[in-house]
Amino acid sequence: MVPTREEEEKLSNYEGDVDELCSAEKFVKKIMNIPHAFSRTQVMLYRETFEDEVVHLKKSFAMLEVIRTKE
Repeated sequence: MVPTREEEEKLSNYEGDVDELCSAEKFVKKIMNIPHAFSRTQVMLYRETFEDEVVHLKKSFAMLEVIRTKE
């Protein structure tokens, strides 16, 4: 889950003690310092699941072809 712009703004403008934030907020605050971190994460997830998606699509298309030939 990517934080909303409002959440990003709140965290980037937070000037209090970082140790007072919950662990998720600390993590997101640290990640926000990495350029394009969320985009990179989405790309890594896409690359990891790509083959499974292709297999699923092939099965779906094969099923549609079977249905189409029966009509």
